Amino acid sequence: MSIKNKLLGTWKLISMKTETTSGGEVSYPFGQDPLGYITFTDDNFVFLTVTTSGRPNFEKPDRLKASLEEKAQALDTCSAYSGTYSVDGDLLFMNILCGSFPNWVGKVQERHCTFEGNKFIATTDPRISGGKEVIVTVIWEKVRH
Repeated sequence: MSIKNKLLGTWKLISMKTETTSGGEVSYPFGQDPLGYITFTDDNFVFLTVTTSGRPNFEKPDRLKASLEEKAQALDTCSAYSGTYSVDGDLLFMNILCGSFPNWVGKVQERHCTFEGNKFIATTDPRISGGKEVIVTVIWEKVRH
């Protein structure tokens, strides 16, 4: 089965960790119990949303009336994007069309893909995050209905 066919459908986030390339320092940018889903469609679209667990509600029900602190916290605890994707060998290329991090819009995000049973593991090449060179590893589990 091709990588694209394996990717098709919806996947639930199991874990996301960063590990420094210099010393093996591990961190979990969305906590130990993140929430998230990624969907790959047959017509080459991808949709992702990731958040931390237990995010607090805004004080007011109108998000446009939220305080700057509430808005900053909401952005710090959420990542979302959508775009198109392609696959070449074990590499996944996602062309980001819109997203919560504006620096990625119009750019291509590359991930190395492996599969273990009903799990999809996506790994980045070394990148700078939090001022350190890290590798990000994300584990997804196929959603079954």
